Amino acid sequence: MAFKNPLNPFALLLALTFMLIPSLVQMAAAQTDNRGLTTQKVQQKELRIALVIGNSAYNDAPLRNPVNDARDMAQALRDVGFEVIYGENLSQNDLKRSIRAFGDKIHNGGIGLFYYAGHGIQVNGVNYLVPVGATITKEEEAEYESVDVGFVLAQMENAKNRLNIVILDACRNNPFARSFRSTKSGLASIDAPSGTLIAYATAPGSVASDGDGRNGLYTQELLRQIRTASLSIEQIFKQVRVAVRDKTQGKQIPWESSSLTGDFRFSSMKESVNENDPRSIEISDWEAIKRSTNPADFQAYLQKYPNGMFADMAKWRTQPTSSPLLPSIDEVLENYFKAIGVRDTTNQLLTLEQKGLYIVAQGDKRIEGKIEHYQKRPGKSLTIIRAGSIITKEVFEGTKGWVYNSKTGTKEATARQLELYQRTVVWDEGDISKIKRLYSKITVRGKEKLGDREVFVLDATLPDNKVESLYFDVQSGLLIRNDVILDSVATQSGLAIPIQVYFDDYVDVNGIMVPLTMREIFIGSSIIIRYNFIDLKFNIPLDDNMFTKP
Repeated sequence: MAFKNPLNPFALLLALTFMLIPSLVQMAAAQTDNRGLTTQKVQQKELRIALVIGNSAYNDAPLRNPVNDARDMAQALRDVGFEVIYGENLSQNDLKRSIRAFGDKIHNGGIGLFYYAGHGIQVNGVNYLVPVGATITKEEEAEYESVDVGFVLAQMENAKNRLNIVILDACRNNPFARSFRSTKSGLASIDAPSGTLIAYATAPGSVASDGDGRNGLYTQELLRQIRTASLSIEQIFKQVRVAVRDKTQGKQIPWESSSLTGDFRFSSMKESVNENDPRSIEISDWEAIKRSTNPADFQAYLQKYPNGMFADMAKWRTQPTSSPLLPSIDEVLENYFKAIGVRDTTNQLLTLEQKGLYIVAQGDKRIEGKIEHYQKRPGKSLTIIRAGSIITKEVFEGTKGWVYNSKTGTKEATARQLELYQRTVVWDEGDISKIKRLYSKITVRGKEKLGDREVFVLDATLPDNKVESLYFDVQSGLLIRNDVILDSVATQSGLAIPIQVYFDDYVDVNGIMVPLTMREIFIGSSIIIRYNFIDLKFNIPLDDNMFTKP
């Protein structure tokens, strides 16, 4: 797959990712590298579906943390291989609609997980999740204004999938207590159906604090433990219970009801880690905390790995992050477009030629070759890869929607390919308002350390709720890393593991800053592309015959 115009590095690397990853990784698919990583193991992963809900914006009793809890939980679950359906501040209809969609998804089997943070109440031993906008003036109205937890359990039981997990961080004070006859607090205990674990933030009949930090205490500890590859699900919740009990001096004790018969570990990285290889273990430990906003996680990493591969970044992340002096999204993107020179020159650009070398490494397996890439605006591209005597050609016609590959023939471009093509078109135009419309949300996560550089990190949420991150150099404004979610070997099995793309050695080519070196890192493998020739032509079009179907 290639794209219209790779003036920004995002487009440059994506143009080659769809072509290089499937073919070159497939060559080593059955091979195990020196860290015990195998593509086959990754592809055999069980389907994992999660529904994550956070309700905070109640009219009469708003809560501080549930939306934060839900957002962080959604990301943690994506990091360990779950496809996440996400919702926040949902009405009763929207909450029921999400639960039904979740039930339809888990009919395909595998693991189902439901997480809810917000108000929850019990009436006559029945637990209800309270939607935003609910009006409950007496106990009898709870059934009609709220959502019975049994509705969630019914969806799971009807799906008949292997294993289900329900996590209810909903044991806060009843906001309607004054109008209730019953004085019972918290949630009632529920017997878990077969193959189900139900986890509560505190014991039945008790209440939990909403918390003073970003997360509620229960979810804070659960997030800390959930990526730990060596722990079973029962061990995870035991560790959470101990931590919450100790930090509240016994006032809050999490609780579980379980009828599980099989084993389950949250961390989808476990099978990809060679426990005899310290480097592999350290990488797994870092992956588990790298998105954390808690400095204590990075202090713990430094205690374990004082001279580790990520020690410099960990030291940076232990510093206080309370400074309000972060730039806006508009400022970061404006600086990027000024640095790269897009707006002043792209209207005149007609064609691009690039030639260079590439290296693909997977453990001790290494493939080297030559690469040529040609693009003609609008929408035409040709990529030629030479590995020894093997030559692969691919032509992309974005405006007509087809792709030719010398190995697979001519095919209609997929919806995902066209979506990415349209995304790069908008990035090339440099219109910040259009870029914002590509994503359901963009936030400035913070200022971090990446190697010896200070960077601003933007988290961009895609329409399917997957999160990609972009790292912009504070000094130059240039993009130096992009964590990309693609439908490649990294995500086919349900793993939401980004491909880390680095851009190095920017040079000025006819007024546009272009990286000479690009590096991809994904699931124990890497691709390095180094260009030794780049030419941007402003008034000399390439021959159309280069971009026709053979």
